[in-house]
Amino acid sequence: MNTSISPLFFFTDPVQWAEAQWGNAELGDRRRTRRAVRLGAAIAAQSAASLPKQTQRWSDLKAAYRLLNEEDVTHTKLSMPHWQATRTQAEMMRRRVVLFVQDTLKFRYKRGP
Repeated sequence: MNTSISPLFFFTDPVQWAEAQWGNAELGDRRRTRRAVRLGAAIAAQSAASLPKQTQRWSDLKAAYRLLNEEDVTHTKLSMPHWQATRTQAEMMRRRVVLFVQDTLKFRYKRGP
C-alpha cells in the first residue's frame, strides 16, 4: 500500500472504514456511536441488501431502528464526520482538482406506454 495515501481511500475492511467515518460522531452517548459504526460497517459490507439482510440478526435490526429513531441521532450528526473524513481525504491528495462524483440518477417505474 502506498503510504503517502491515507488508508481511508482503500475500502478493504468495512469495519475499519466505518470506524474512520463515524467513530467520532457525537450522538449523545458513546454506545450510540459504537452502534453507528457497527451499522455503517454492516451496510457497507452489503450495500445492495435491505437493512434486515445487512444486520442479519433480529436484535441487531431492532438496535439499528432504535438508533435511527433517537432524537439525538440526526442526518446531520451522522453525516458530519463522514463529510469531514471525505474532505480530509481530498486534501491529502494534494491535487488541484478532486472530483466528488455522486449518482443522482432517478428511476421512474411506470407500467404501460
